Amino acid sequence: MVKIAIVEDDDNDANLLNVFIEKYSKSNQLALETTRFKNPLLLVDNYSSKFDLIFLDIKMPLMNGMEAAKKIREKDKNVVIIFI
Repeated sequence: MVKIAIVEDDDNDANLLNVFIEKYSKSNQLALETTRFKNPLLLVDNYSSKFDLIFLDIKMPLMNGMEAAKKIREKDKNVVIIFI
């Protein structure tokens, strides 16, 4: 199973991304599990290397995506980060 984190403060954007991920999962018969974070601090402060892929919004309140990526990289050098 591929574990994916979606870090997006906008509900509409997060839902749309989730729809695309579900379509990809079905069309490729691939088991995917997504976890949504509205606030990047919730992911960064308690980060453990359990995700294979992180979709990370760049413009968010409290901490922008670039700052969050730096903190994630300190704990996990291997996770794939895609900025959205």
